[in-house]
Amino acid sequence: MSLRRKLLLFFLVQHALFFLIALVLSEFFIRPHNLNLEQKYAYEKISQIKNVFQSELEHLNLLVTDWAVWDSSYEYMVDRNREYIQNNFTDDILESTQLSRIELFDVVGRSVYVKDEGKLEISPLLDHNGNLQQRYISWEEEGGVLQKSGILILDGKVVLLSLSPVLQGSGKGPDRGTMMMIRVIDKVLLSKINKNTSSTISLIDVTEHPSIKIFDNHEFWI
Repeated sequence: MSLRRKLLLFFLVQHALFFLIALVLSEFFIRPHNLNLEQKYAYEKISQIKNVFQSELEHLNLLVTDWAVWDSSYEYMVDRNREYIQNNFTDDILESTQLSRIELFDVVGRSVYVKDEGKLEISPLLDHNGNLQQRYISWEEEGGVLQKSGILILDGKVVLLSLSPVLQGSGKGPDRGTMMMIRVIDKVLLSKINKNTSSTISLIDVTEHPSIKIFDNHEFWI
């Protein structure tokens, strides 16, 4: 074999060896490291988004408690005076509070007053008589906990929901009913979350999303 061919063969073998080493390093060291970094970053981002949702829910909890644990609300549930409604539930109340629905229920769960956009069906929260389900109005059974709240799906929409017993301003009872406030997680709220977390998130129905059934378990997926 000529010297030229030997040198050519040497360089080919050398390059092949370097390529193999680079491939091994990439597959077993660099790529897993990058995936771990990506996963860590993604979980941090998810945590930020979760905290924003929690913050919005806590704000709603404060709002419903502020309105429900109030002498004026307590008196209205006793005497149904129209002045309370006229003075507090103005035409722009939903817009100013960024709410989709405000509703008052008596002690057995019958609706006493509702202010809403007319776009939200709350039947999943009601019993067969059309009253608010017992679990949402049984405050004494909750061991003194004065609030119930969470994120759920109503009428195909993801909403923040918070309920509070109607009590005197001092926090004393007995309760005269329940106040409920609902805020739909809409484009405005999603835009706020995206801005606060530097994200681009959207809501999807995971039962209709094909990737949840076919994604590769060896790949990082959200």
